[in-house]
Amino acid sequence: MTIKQFAAGEIIIAEGTYGAQTFLIQQGQVLICKETGGTNRIPITVLKAGEVFGEMYLFDDTGFRTASVVAQTAVTLEVIPREKMEAFLAQTPPIMQSMIKTLSARLAETSQENSILKYRMSHPLSRFFNFLR
Repeated sequence: MTIKQFAAGEIIIAEGTYGAQTFLIQQGQVLICKETGGTNRIPITVLKAGEVFGEMYLFDDTGFRTASVVAQTAVTLEVIPREKMEAFLAQTPPIMQSMIKTLSARLAETSQENSILKYRMSHPLSRFFNFLR
């Protein structure tokens, strides 16, 4: 078992990077967010001890991270390598693997759409975006 620690504010996963690990939060909190291309981030959710993140690369054909993860507090994580996650999946019936992949794709799409809406609402030109509707 590999344990990693991050200080508050550290980037654990950068959106768009290639995924090869899943993380189990042992202590602390992380922010899952979308990057805007600037210094702002669009928050999606906050996860705490006992929750897992970074798993969606397993179900996306590209393997790229769909969001960034930033430590909100000091964080202690258990790192689960791709090989171990794939071994867990191999024990799962094919119909369940298909369901998980479908749900992950739907979640990624919904998350992307929600992030776009949040960005538009928080953007200084939000009145312009509303005008275009």
